[in-house]
Amino acid sequence: MKHDVIAPWAEPVPDAPYPVTAEYLLTLPDDLWQYEIVAGRLVRMPGSGNAASSIALYLGSLLIA
Repeated sequence: MKHDVIAPWAEPVPDAPYPVTAEYLLTLPDDLWQYEIVAGRLVRMPGSGNAASSIALYLGSLLIA
């Protein structure tokens, strides 16, 4: 059975051209989504919340120290 899932952590953007280029990625609006190019396709996922960002910052500071 073939699976067409290219990024299980994200949803494909249906209207995006294929293959997506980095130049196209730079033209996207700041709409609170995070975008990635996976296997030439544009996918999006919700951005991290404040709590997740704070935890990441704290863990990063511990690693640096």
